[in-house]
Amino acid sequence: MSVLSIRVIAEQDTEVFRDVEVKADNTFLELHETIKDAYDFNDNELGSFYLSDAEWNKGQEIVLEDLGEGDEKPFLMEDSKISDHIEGLGDRMFYVYDFLFCKTFFLEVINKKEEENEMLEYPVCVRKVGETPEYDDPMATLSADDFLDDLPSIDDDEPQMESLDDIDFDSHDFSEYM
Repeated sequence: MSVLSIRVIAEQDTEVFRDVEVKADNTFLELHETIKDAYDFNDNELGSFYLSDAEWNKGQEIVLEDLGEGDEKPFLMEDSKISDHIEGLGDRMFYVYDFLFCKTFFLEVINKKEEENEMLEYPVCVRKVGETPEYDDPMATLSADDFLDDLPSIDDDEPQMESLDDIDFDSHDFSEYM
């Protein structure tokens, strides 16, 4: 069974990477779990692989779960073997983990060997370079003003009121409310 060495490079810091070895009959779910472990990510976020061409154009998605979006049935990680989509040296794909933070990685097959190492249990991370990048919480920097800025502006032709003191209560008949 052939073994592929895949370099998993963090988009946020391209000097941070992990080299993972997978057998051709491993699934994308097993690769997903190995990458999560290699980067010390928690277990409760979704992720997807996207096949790519040589110019890093995003192609077919391989999903962790079918969320029922779209008309076509997606490729599922648990059902997709590496050999179904990756053929050899130079093949590329993207991996996105945690869609709130969009932790994105570039994956490229950097080596292919026909013999597996009987001492290893595949897939396995065989090399770690650099520390896992910190990902900023996009919600942490939001304020109420950020949401208010998106509201439609008041038409300049309409009178604007700064406080209740601006209302002339004497000119209104409130007798029907008493």
